[in-house]
Amino acid sequence: MSAVFLQASEEDVDELIEFLGSAKLNVEEVPNQYDYYLVAKNQNGRLIGAAGLIPCGKYGLLRSCVFASSFPKEKIPFLIEHLLVSASMHKLESVYMATDKISSIQFFKSFGFTEAEIKQLPEEIKSSPHVEKLKKLENCQFMHRIL
Repeated sequence: MSAVFLQASEEDVDELIEFLGSAKLNVEEVPNQYDYYLVAKNQNGRLIGAAGLIPCGKYGLLRSCVFASSFPKEKIPFLIEHLLVSASMHKLESVYMATDKISSIQFFKSFGFTEAEIKQLPEEIKSSPHVEKLKKLENCQFMHRIL
């Protein structure tokens, strides 16, 4: 199955909210920040993947990476690369992320992310409500990449 990657548009908002909501993710910021999301659509125009950033000043927080079972797994790196390009286009200086899956650390290192301690995070990222929740997770590893 093929996938087309696009910058989310206002027309994608309802479908994006439904897609992310089905993964039990918080979607309240989507209507105001949809342009920080990339979507992957199948040949029928249906959403099969999405990845987004939360803008925090001059930084971005990677989140909301969701893939339908029909999403071609070999295309995940392509989506991440496009998201990093989008972050640069939004004039963000760095992208931060967090994971509690040890297996994903090496994956993100292949994109130039490095591990970061919580005390190394900029205040704009540390004070994000999303990061406040992540800090409570056991074995949560923060990472960042300078753009």
